[in-house]
This record gives sequence, structure tokens and C-alpha cells, in this order.
Amino acid sequence: VIIRTEVYGSVVSRWAKTAIVLSLVSTSTEPVPEGSKGLLFRRIEEPGKAPYYVEIAEVSLKKHKPGGKMELTIDNEKKDVLVNGKKANHFAKNTKIKIQIDRPG
Repeated sequence: VIIRTEVYGSVVSRWAKTAIVLSLVSTSTEPVPEGSKGLLFRRIEEPGKAPYYVEIAEVSLKKHKPGGKMELTIDNEKKDVLVNGKKANHFAKNTKIKIQIDRPG
């Protein structure tokens, strides 16, 4: 059995291979264990289209921080992901994100 947890939130900051995100909603009542690996997605909103998510990185949860923040290590960034056909800073402050973590249950 695989347990999938999705955490929805926004980017607070990024420095090198570390990103801080603010967790707003989780599909699990249990906190995500530190050390968990997952996929980081960015929410894309285009005029006239339904919002959707694109994968931007493979990440590991380094630690939980006060105020619902999570410190992530960026293990593998997808640098070729375009938004509206253009390169974009996927880690700009307040960018809406989703973290998907699959772990054995």
C-alpha cells in the first residue's frame, strides 16, 4: 500500500538548493516525516484555462519550521519547464505550489 500525501502552499524563499515553503493545506492529518522525498509542483494559471500543476523539482523534506513552514532540499530541479512558453522563476515568493509525497503504508 502506498500512502500519497499532498501539501498545498506557497514559496516563502529560496537560496541555492534550499527552499522554504508555507504549508496551507495537507491531505493527511499526520505531519509529513522529515527526510521524506517527493515531487514539487507549481500551479499555473493562464487566462481562459483551468489552473493546472507542472512538476518543477524532486525534493526532500529537511525539517519542519515554526508557523507551518517546511524547509526543503531541492534534489533535482527541472529547469526546462516553461510558463506561457517562457522561462520563469518557479521559486519566486508567493508562488503557489503542491508537494506530492508517496510512502509505504
